Amino acid sequence: HVSLQNGDLAYQSTQNGQMRRSTNFTNNSPTWSGINTNGDMNNEGYAFINQFQINRADGRHLFCRTNGGLWRTVNRGTTWSKLTGNLTGIFAIASTAEDNPTVWTGGSNARFHRIEEAATAPPLSQMALGASVPNVVTNDFLAHLSVHPTDNTTLYAGFSNFTPNPRAWRVTDADTGDPQWTDISGDLPPVLPVNSLEADPAAPDDVLFAATDFGLYYTTNGGTNWIKEPSIPSVSIHQAQLRHSDRSLFLFTHGRGIWHLPLTEADDEPGIAFCFGDGNGTACPCGNDNDGSVAMGQAGCATGQTPGGAVLGAVGEPSVANDSLTLTASNLPTGVFGLFFQGTTALGGGQGTTFGRGLRCAGGGISRLVTRSAGPTGEMDTSGVSISLRGSVSAGDTRFYQLWFRDPGAGACGDAFNLTNAYEVTWAP
Repeated sequence: HVSLQNGDLAYQSTQNGQMRRSTNFTNNSPTWSGINTNGDMNNEGYAFINQFQINRADGRHLFCRTNGGLWRTVNRGTTWSKLTGNLTGIFAIASTAEDNPTVWTGGSNARFHRIEEAATAPPLSQMALGASVPNVVTNDFLAHLSVHPTDNTTLYAGFSNFTPNPRAWRVTDADTGDPQWTDISGDLPPVLPVNSLEADPAAPDDVLFAATDFGLYYTTNGGTNWIKEPSIPSVSIHQAQLRHSDRSLFLFTHGRGIWHLPLTEADDEPGIAFCFGDGNGTACPCGNDNDGSVAMGQAGCATGQTPGGAVLGAVGEPSVANDSLTLTASNLPTGVFGLFFQGTTALGGGQGTTFGRGLRCAGGGISRLVTRSAGPTGEMDTSGVSISLRGSVSAGDTRFYQLWFRDPGAGACGDAFNLTNAYEVTWAP
């Protein structure tokens, strides 16, 4: 966590509640010193990954959970005092951005509490709100709480244990004795743990990001439909943090480091996806229209392993002078090889023509870009390749991209290959 009032003040934690503070974080090589927690706090013990939260309105305020309750510091960790009674099993912490904030906690068996004026509240100030939690999740692990960016009475909640119960929720009236819970899991894959939920401050009721055990999902319609973000690996993401000042999303993964995802408006995307195997255009050749379970149907025809079809997207800048464009493919059969290629025209009026078990959408003059393997995650991309050079493009050119891949176990219809949807890019100087 970094103080929003003083960029030199920052905090970090490692396993088992080991916390450190930097007072020169903006230096090229900041120094860190240990934060001394008191004996009673240490005696209660910590989780292996132990949650603590900063007050965005006052970077001196931290709230840290132990195995026995919630603790507070208002002086950067110099001294600590206990806010709650003996509350075992708490994990999630959320705080409003106020001088004297409201704090909520969650945890095992859907434990749910609120502490008002948490900077000055005396011990035993927690209010139990567990009775408000819907029966369907009362035995589940409430792993995450976050406060709506513009409404301090609304929270987003994520449950992280493996059950078919809804994993993502919106909680309104959170400042009352009877908060109201609304399931926003939509078409998220069933049983998938939601470890963290963050709302885009530019559209906090509609655009949400769910950090899961299988990568990042996002919704643009308040949770009715969720789309897997293809530029993020399919690994467990323990925590997501969204910096409101510049709408930057930071993802903290298990084994794949920290990822930074700048949020963009729709018209800032590098191109346009088209030619989907969803049955609304050219029919897939083997009666294998995708089932709409991935990217809201904006994918290729169903494969032998993935009924939602394979998805082609892109990140980066399509600029001839400053080419950082990377094509990303996801939801592929595992372990297959594929060829990224470029065309100069869109076939079938942009609806594609049948080809193997899929739709070929990019035609005309063809340029082979790079061959890659999907590996066990069913993902591949063109990282390390200059698409503008491989494709011999000039400023102002519009080109069409697709991935052609092997499709084993796809049945008797068609040849054992398939394609993603297509992606159109107009190159800038």
